[in-house]
Amino acid sequence: MRIGIVGAGPAGLTAAVAAAQLGLAAEVLERTAQFRPAGAGLGLHRNGLRVLEALGVLQELRPKVCFCSQFVLHLVGDGEFRMDLGKVPGPWNQFAVVLRHDLQQALYQAAQQSAPLRFGYRVCEAQRQGQKVVLHFQDHPPEEFDLVVACDGVRSAVRDSLKMPCHQRAVKDAFLRGVAPCDLGLEEVHEFWTPEGRLLGLCPLPEGKTYFYCTAPENWPQLDSSQRKQWLQTCRPCGPQVMDVLEAVEDWNGVHFDCRLCEVWAKRWYQDRVFLAGDAAHAMMPHYGQGANSAMVDAMVLMQLLAQANQGRLSLTQAARKYHRLRQRFVRRIQQAARQAAVLSSLRSSWGRWMRHSLLRLSSALPWLQRQSLYLATGYHPAEEPFLELACQ
Repeated sequence: MRIGIVGAGPAGLTAAVAAAQLGLAAEVLERTAQFRPAGAGLGLHRNGLRVLEALGVLQELRPKVCFCSQFVLHLVGDGEFRMDLGKVPGPWNQFAVVLRHDLQQALYQAAQQSAPLRFGYRVCEAQRQGQKVVLHFQDHPPEEFDLVVACDGVRSAVRDSLKMPCHQRAVKDAFLRGVAPCDLGLEEVHEFWTPEGRLLGLCPLPEGKTYFYCTAPENWPQLDSSQRKQWLQTCRPCGPQVMDVLEAVEDWNGVHFDCRLCEVWAKRWYQDRVFLAGDAAHAMMPHYGQGANSAMVDAMVLMQLLAQANQGRLSLTQAARKYHRLRQRFVRRIQQAARQAAVLSSLRSSWGRWMRHSLLRLSSALPWLQRQSLYLATGYHPAEEPFLELACQ
């Protein structure tokens, strides 16, 4: 089978590396003219770490991340709650932060050795013709593939041209993500929810640096330096560590600003010989840090199932249905939890914050509820465990 993977993000590159290691013929088609690592940082949860280990990529990344086993949520003025990631079963029950360009670089280098990567191939339309899928490109002639994996993001040209049903919702929040040359000696991830409805997080990085993320005003790029300083001073109630990090930022123009977030809820993740993965299937709120992790798991599970189909152990239809059944419902629960976290973190009224505090206390007091929250946050899904190793080689 000739497999076309559209998009060279975490999902697409993971799919390419996994496909090669499973004996599948896949190639990556990326719309940009050349490989350009972008973005700020992202969290690697248990599910993402397991995929990277299985692909042989994690070893290269290890010197570039700090591993944490504790997550501390500070309700500014209302106490704190802790989550012990070590309670998740199995290996890699930790959390790590990596710069997005380091992750992309590691996956890109592994993919380069595994599968053809073609840049400058912007897909404008996908068509089904019999047992083939034809991809039409902006500046290249059309090409036929036996299967297509759409990893081309929120505004997927493959998904939309085939009219694969999905619901999209724009996210109103804007976010800042950056790295400060400030060593706080942190051994945990700290997140702060303020009475004004603001969210701010701190994560340790190697080489005396700290990764931070926070909600920001939508007009952030238009603010001058004095206005930005004034806004940053409103973070002072979060404590001196937060201010040390924010005041250590050397160039705020270099901090990644994102105000075009969107949720995607694809009704079905496959249609005939076309499969959706990553943001094309399930773009989500960033509050659980599961976007890239879930995308890599999509790619890993799908390639395992396609390898089984290639070996005659499953039909292609059975593989497609199993992929949808394994991933869609669980990821939808993660999406819903991330949206709930977004709502809870933005509460401003005293009554709303009292209700939030009560819910968090209840969750901490009930082990089964705490366990479910922990499993969703870390992407632990027992049914997927066999697919997080390259067992089909």
